[in-house]
Parts: sequence; C-alpha cells; structure tokens
Amino acid sequence: MYDVNQIRNTVILGHGNSGKTTLAEALLFTAGSVKRLGKVDDGTSSMDFEEEETKRQVSISAGFNHLSWNKKEIFLIDTPGDDNFVNEAKFAAQVADSALLTVGAVLGVRNQTEHFVDFVQNRKMPCLICITKMDRERANFKKTVEEIKESFDLNPVVLSLPIGAEADFKGVVDIARNQALIFTEDGNVESADIPADMADEVASLRESLMEYVAETDDDLIERFLEEGELTDDELEAGLAAGVSQGKIAPVFACASLQNSGSAVILDGIAELLPSPDKCPAVMGTDPSSGDLIERAGLADAPFSAQVFKTMADPFAGRLTIFRVFSGTLSGDSFYNASKETSERFGQLFVMEGKDQKPVDSAVPGMIVAVAKLKETTTGDTLCDENSPILFDPLEPMPA
Repeated sequence: MYDVNQIRNTVILGHGNSGKTTLAEALLFTAGSVKRLGKVDDGTSSMDFEEEETKRQVSISAGFNHLSWNKKEIFLIDTPGDDNFVNEAKFAAQVADSALLTVGAVLGVRNQTEHFVDFVQNRKMPCLICITKMDRERANFKKTVEEIKESFDLNPVVLSLPIGAEADFKGVVDIARNQALIFTEDGNVESADIPADMADEVASLRESLMEYVAETDDDLIERFLEEGELTDDELEAGLAAGVSQGKIAPVFACASLQNSGSAVILDGIAELLPSPDKCPAVMGTDPSSGDLIERAGLADAPFSAQVFKTMADPFAGRLTIFRVFSGTLSGDSFYNASKETSERFGQLFVMEGKDQKPVDSAVPGMIVAVAKLKETTTGDTLCDENSPILFDPLEPMPA
C-alpha cells in the first residue's frame, strides 16, 4: 500500500501549445515510467493516445499517469489547453492537490493563461510555474517571468535560472542551493560551478528569494531583518511551507522536447508540493442531516472519493475514474452516496496513459479507476456506508 505522506497529486495546466503533454512525457521518461520519450507531433505520446488526439496533434481529453521519483509517488494529470476542451481541464483540476502551470517562453502569457491562474488562485492551490520551450528561437525567460509578474498576483520567484537559451540552453542555476546544474542526455543533471558572468544575477535572485520566503512567515521575517539573510535550512523549509500555502510560486525553466530540465522539476514536485495529509481537509455534507462535515487526507479516516471522469476503454469497457480524498479503499465494493446504493467492482486500477495497472488498495491522493459499474456516473460521491458524506458537484471553470 502507498504511504500517503509520499504521494503527490498534481495537474498540468496552461494555454494551448504551451507544451503540457510534452512536459508530462519528459517527466515520465526521466523517472523511468515510460521507455521512450513520446512526442505529440508523431503520435507517440503516452498521454495523448485517442485517435482524434493523434490526428489533431492536440490534447482533447485529460490524461493520467503515475511515476516514482526520490521515493515519492507522483500522480500526474495532463489537461487540454484549447478552449474547446476546457471542460476536461476543469473537472480534472478540481481533484488535484497542486498545479504545474506552463507558460511558453516564446508565446508568453496568453488569454487562456488567465483562466487557469484564476482557478489556481481561487482554490489556493500550491503551484509551480514552468517556463517551457526554452530551446526555441526567440525564447525569452526574463520577459516571460516579467509578463507573469505584471499579469497575475502569483508571487512568482525564480528558482531555476536558465544557463543559455535557444540552441544554447544547456542548464540552470538552482537559486536556493546556489549551484549550477548542467543537463545530461538522460534528462538528469550534473552539478557545476555557477558561470562567472551570472554570479551577480544569481546573488540578486537569491536575495530576492530569501525576501519572498521570509515574508510568508512572521518568525522568518524577524530573523531575516535581524540577520540580513536566512540559513540554508530556513530557506529550504520556508520555501516548501510558502509553496504549500500558495504564497509563493517557484519558476522553473525547461525544454521538454529535448528533455532538458525534467529532473529539476521532478525535484521541485517531490520537495515543494504537499502530500494529501498536509492539504486542507475537504468539506462535504452529511446526507442525513445536511450538516457540514470534513474529511482529512489520512489513510485511517473514513473512505471518501469523487468521480470526475467516465470513459470507454476498448478492453476494460466503461471505466469510472475517481480521486480518493480520505481513507483506504480495498475489497470489492463501496457506497455511492449520490445514488444511495452500494456498487461492487472487480479490480482496482491506477491509470498509466491508455493502460491500467492493477492495485490492491487506494489511499488519499491516488487517481484510480474501476470498470463496468452499473449506477455510478461522473460527479458522484463514493464513501464508507457507515460514514456517509456528499461532496458538492464539480463546477465549471469560469469563462
């Protein structure tokens, strides 16, 4: 059984053509979850596998996969950015604990970006910002970061400063750890000295990072004002706390088509984004009394989950996909509080692109699926019949 403390559940959001699916592929490949680096353009992506998606070379449906990195179990949700398919993004995003917000280094902030940022901010979701396509002509990291700062109140702070751009994009400087990281062919990095011509900029960004982190906590700001800086341990702990509270959005740089920067982003997901037991409890109502009740993201709490997608699989049949919010699901049945009936199922699955991996149980944060349910539909609340709860219906994303 998975350890809840080691789980990360994150959704990739961003404007159309910002490289969401390509980023997902690079993360999966670097972590060893897929054997080849799939590409959207040639139809080999593990996340875009429907016939219409490969034909259009664009995501139409939300895609799901899972990877392991530094002893963390990361559940990824890849979403469409096109306005025509935004419903897929909105339902999937509502069951995620955190977000990766992609912004193209060439296109910059687009109108669609605003919709996703509003959603992230309204839900106070922990967020990492990924400036993508740094290897493209006219890629401009600084301009894109400034656009984000001017357009949104996300408190973006550079954590991963590019070394080079376009064809010369070869690494990043980790601002928090004050070291250069040079990309290797397998998607990982090697430590190196910070280039001399970047030293002043790195020092300035590190001071700015300390200020942002200090301002998120009364004790840290007092310490910062007294000492003029934070220790490495204080900076690391304060950064993770600030991200978890939605007060800071670290900015990373990547070029996913050539798999540059993936390992750095994976480290960010594992180290900075919260596990389900560290997230606020979800609220629902008691079906009998109508009273508000809550469910914490703990494995030993009463089981609760919500269905956010139903799809047809050519082999498994009708698949019901849901997010576990609390408790542990095992056995072969659960109670559907929305339909006031119990449902039996055969096998529990973790989604891995177009495939499914059998698992014996599911704990908070996991995205899982079961096949051939008779009564359950999208939006339904699943729970322990002895501790029933009803979650609010999934809401559309603001237009």
